[in-house]
Amino acid sequence: PERGHQDPSILTPLVQAQLNHGQLHQRVVGCGGGRAHTVSVYQVDNLTYKDLLDQLKAKGQRQPDYTRALIKEKLADQDQEIATTSCKVTLACPLGKMRMNAPCRASTCDHLQCFDAQLYLQMNEKKPKWMCPVCNKPALVENLLVDGFFLELIRSPRLPSDEHEIVLH
Repeated sequence: PERGHQDPSILTPLVQAQLNHGQLHQRVVGCGGGRAHTVSVYQVDNLTYKDLLDQLKAKGQRQPDYTRALIKEKLADQDQEIATTSCKVTLACPLGKMRMNAPCRASTCDHLQCFDAQLYLQMNEKKPKWMCPVCNKPALVENLLVDGFFLELIRSPRLPSDEHEIVLH
């Protein structure tokens, strides 16, 4: 045969199936040329955005004091040439432009702005990208946390339901 081209090996007679803890493992015991290869097949559950949202909420939330400290840090940043005395954030999700119900952000992000967890999970269910809609860095589901500070703001009876932007001092 030509270099780089090889006829596919017939593996069927070499496969042994084993059921181990609900996962089907198949091991190819021999494959010519003196080399053995292993192939594994796993049975997995297909999780919906609702399943992922339930898991996210069950994980708990990032404590409001964490975000308060982050706000103070951003406002006290001495590296900037112009002093920052306030910071504007929106309670509208950057994805759907509607008020967030479950404001979240990935632990890998360093910005204050949150996005709505449900909408983010729904969008990634249809077309998985797992990129933060604010900073465009990876925002994997295992790194998402509901932000307790923004959740308090959204649920506050003092904040009108049509108010989407707030200024933090």
